[in-house]
Amino acid sequence: MAPPTQLDELTHARIAIRRCRAALPARAKENQRSGLSRSTSLPIHPDAKLSDVLHEFDRDMLRRVVCDLYRGQAVRLMQRVADAFGWERVADITRANAVEWLARLAEQGRAGSTTNDNLKKFVMFGKFLVQGGYVTTTPFGGIQRARVVSGPGMRPIALDEFRTLISWLGSRGTWQTRKRARYYTLAFLTGLRHNELRGLIVSDVQGVDLVIRAAVSKSRKTQHVPLCAATRELLAVQSRGKQPTDALFNPVPRRETLVLDCERAGIDTTGIGMHSLRKGYATALDQAGVPMGSVAKLLRHTNPQISLTHYIRPDDRAKIEAVARVATALCGDDETRSPPRPARTPGLGAVPAGVCD
Repeated sequence: MAPPTQLDELTHARIAIRRCRAALPARAKENQRSGLSRSTSLPIHPDAKLSDVLHEFDRDMLRRVVCDLYRGQAVRLMQRVADAFGWERVADITRANAVEWLARLAEQGRAGSTTNDNLKKFVMFGKFLVQGGYVTTTPFGGIQRARVVSGPGMRPIALDEFRTLISWLGSRGTWQTRKRARYYTLAFLTGLRHNELRGLIVSDVQGVDLVIRAAVSKSRKTQHVPLCAATRELLAVQSRGKQPTDALFNPVPRRETLVLDCERAGIDTTGIGMHSLRKGYATALDQAGVPMGSVAKLLRHTNPQISLTHYIRPDDRAKIEAVARVATALCGDDETRSPPRPARTPGLGAVPAGVCD
């Protein structure tokens, strides 16, 4: 325990700090915390080229952000917005363009978490502009966050739909479609998130495990994903001729690409997105009779209730079969029995033909 004299000194120091903070105007304290404005006496550079500014923004994010993937997303977003609205200098950046960009996302049905994530990146870039001396106040201040309404979200891709998709991609016979087929198959057989797949490098494949580094993991922790023999074969084909530090997939398919592939394959695209592959993996595990605790561990969820509530969605056939089994157990009526389920070929652990070519 510290002596009484030391305690008195610490107490006086804390009181002095509180008095200094209380002496600041309320607006100045808010700006000091948020970094939204700076003194106008400092030099500003509104005519700086945006390409140079984005390069400095990338370096600043590299110093402050742990996740390399999020850093890349923020810089690429600002570059896409600059290309869309013709930003060439810092003076060209306007709040109206940012609002219009977010409105476009809302028109595409992505108003919610995606809009708020884009807004967060806008705010980060605005703080950088202020702290870097390019502007006096952030150009993105006062934009309201979207209200996230909980809904059904993306639906899982059924096993039959996934086979149809991979079969159609294989029939095209081009290296682009074969590469996309491998990407979709890896996502469906491992349950990896889209961002985790984007951050994979060749050295992440270690024997029977796939290592998700902390820099790309959602939990910011290193995680290990078990690989079946078919998935290891797929990764061996994808890694062929690459260095250990090379990305496994570069470039990676976007959501729009998956939706277009599903549409051309004759699959209903309602509620389809990259997360549909992960949800399809969870649903396939549940239909295969895997215990819920194991499903949660394979999905790397800390709470199994998340897997049950948001990921596993049995189709109508599974519901009918479940009701029929209960009726048969109670009544022994053969008429209530559902027809036998067709053989699953290939199974969850098998890669459709043509993927590893």
